[in-house]
Amino acid sequence: MIDINAIDPELRAALEQSRAGRFADQSFEQARDGMDAMLAKIGPLVDPALFERVSVNTRDRAVTGQLYRPTERKERDPLPVMLWFHGGGFFMGRLSNGDPMCLDIANRSGCAVLSVNYRLIPEHPYPAAIDDAVAMLVWAQEQASALGLDAGRLAVGGASAGGCIAAALALRARDQGLPPIRFQLLMIPVIDNRLETPSALATTDPRVWNRDLSQRSWQSYLSNITGDVPGHASPARAADLSGLPPAFISVEEHDLLRDEGIDYARRLMQAGVTTELHCYPGTYHGSFAFTPQADVSQRHMGDAIHALAKAMRCESTPA
Repeated sequence: MIDINAIDPELRAALEQSRAGRFADQSFEQARDGMDAMLAKIGPLVDPALFERVSVNTRDRAVTGQLYRPTERKERDPLPVMLWFHGGGFFMGRLSNGDPMCLDIANRSGCAVLSVNYRLIPEHPYPAAIDDAVAMLVWAQEQASALGLDAGRLAVGGASAGGCIAAALALRARDQGLPPIRFQLLMIPVIDNRLETPSALATTDPRVWNRDLSQRSWQSYLSNITGDVPGHASPARAADLSGLPPAFISVEEHDLLRDEGIDYARRLMQAGVTTELHCYPGTYHGSFAFTPQADVSQRHMGDAIHALAKAMRCESTPA
């Protein structure tokens, strides 16, 4: 169990009330429905007029997304854009769940944010989510002019499982000659399916995203794979990290994912990739999103947004 006294005082109440472990006794579909029902009771948090829905028509299906623009723009030049992938263990999450965060990033960074409605497990294991990410990346470059976006300033970003998809997309873009990615924003990313780091072995607390939940999630996500797991599925498996875009990586102190994020940042640096790494003390998995008003959460978001704005050379800077 995580010692409550080791948690930032502003985050303790949310941790004590958390029951992430309830997902262990539910199917993925039940957990997803329960989360959606809980969020529906809260009601819409964002004016829908502040974003626009987009649809990418691929050969066999449509990939949907939402495009968020800064609400105040002093100039009319094309906007840099970041493709964003929500968290949720590969099995939960909807576009609307990310509205507050995506609008915050757009408004404080000066970048447009294109949130991708990628397919979820268990119905759609790897490579479905990554294929959706690739389709949206190609579409964003092709449609940039019509959307008022700058095709030369494309970034990718995501939180938790979304961070895995963003990192994997950066690898596929490098390896398959896809539109170039300028920056990757990886917030508390899922990186390694092996779960062999000290933090992965130690985190079993039922109040947080823990080892049992992570093992179950990875098993479903990788269920189509026989043989070795490729780096495009689990980025830590990639043997060569050279030639990837500069990265911002954040980890939380009492998180199963902490050590794999640190290891990935170290390997990026050793491969010559400019990388900024932050570890936030007294935090647990997703606490920056669960308790956004806390000082440490605001520092977490502020650091990420500042890094994105700087990398994309936006005139806007975070408050």
